[in-house]
Amino acid sequence: MTEERLPPFALIPPSSTISPPTLTNTPTQTLSLPTPRPQRSPTPHLAATATRRAESFAWLANAALGPYASAQEPLEEMERHARAEGHVTLYADSARAIAAVESFMHAYPGLEAEIQALGSYDIYLRLAETLQNGRHEADLYLVSDPPRTLSPLSQGQIHNYIPPDLASSLPQNMREPLLVHHWTALMLICSPTLSQTDPIKSWWDLTLPKWRGRVVLPDPINHEPTLYLLVTLAQHSEELAETYSSQFGRQLALDADCPNAGYQWIKDLLANQPVLLPGDADVAFKVGDPQSEEAWIGLCSYERFAKVGLGELSFTPLLEVAPAAGLRWPTYLGIVDRCLHPQSAKLLARWLMGDASGKGGYAPWYEPGLYPARADIPDPPGVLPRQALEARLWTPDYTYVNAHLQAVRDHVAAHIGHPVGGR
Repeated sequence: MTEERLPPFALIPPSSTISPPTLTNTPTQTLSLPTPRPQRSPTPHLAATATRRAESFAWLANAALGPYASAQEPLEEMERHARAEGHVTLYADSARAIAAVESFMHAYPGLEAEIQALGSYDIYLRLAETLQNGRHEADLYLVSDPPRTLSPLSQGQIHNYIPPDLASSLPQNMREPLLVHHWTALMLICSPTLSQTDPIKSWWDLTLPKWRGRVVLPDPINHEPTLYLLVTLAQHSEELAETYSSQFGRQLALDADCPNAGYQWIKDLLANQPVLLPGDADVAFKVGDPQSEEAWIGLCSYERFAKVGLGELSFTPLLEVAPAAGLRWPTYLGIVDRCLHPQSAKLLARWLMGDASGKGGYAPWYEPGLYPARADIPDPPGVLPRQALEARLWTPDYTYVNAHLQAVRDHVAAHIGHPVGGR
């Protein structure tokens, strides 16, 4: 296993996780110790690498995946092949997947299923550890965290699989480079007292004195999606600079420690005394407290909008903020390289994608704030239309994020709590 198989950064140390044991009837959860981080290993001999690749190609051919995938695969045939294997193991970063696996076993009695449901960082390390040690435990991988999830795809550790009967229901950006299961958005929201006033025009407004101490966001040092957004803002620095010039009628002046407009925005925002909280759920409750009369603008996952429909929270997503509303956050689904049960993995993948009503294996995710990859599944009730929202979002570029994440993180750390000049 080469050094590139491990993440080039480690922002969140592994924490206690929940890991169900092998399932024979219904999934259950037991506490387990954190997974040790895999140790970096020397670069293998080129012959070993070539052997592994040859084994992967042979496995792909035998499993009818990748370039050998069939354009037609009736569900009945898929089930017959899966039953010949009799077992499937899913690695996932969401507890919702436990309910989905349970429904899979009810739909296909006699097929055994096992699930490891950990946080996205922990489950990534679990996959890296098992593959590094030559243990092929996982068959299917259902994880968000685009930069880290697409990295093993590029290394051939996971493979894309599109259920043939769904190809016409999946837009191109939901099929490539890896099948998207569902997606949400990391975006700005505002308190109900502001929802009728169009409180801000652009991200630059959050750096103005008017919003000093009134912006809430997850601590980017510890909350990776927020840090990914900041890296993406740096990547789209030209758009940020154009937005600044359009709004304020002058060119943006960069400080010496700010190589572009994204870095300058980060520095100015942190100087404006934002409230930093542990996670986006905390932000949603701070901004959306229906009993509060305070006016806040916050950054959180649109997934939290489900609690608005339940009456537990009250906030409004800000769609028209320039230059973009936020970050599209997909959850991907892929089959693990040289897994032991590829046919069962195909059947479970198809089950997880659900039916055209949002039921079946997709049911645990069919709620406001989460959008199915399948275009034929209607939007959940009460949400922003998916086409309108998706058009206003950036998508994480995992190559750029991996290359620049540490620099942006260091920039954030240098300016948290340190005032700078007004702009």
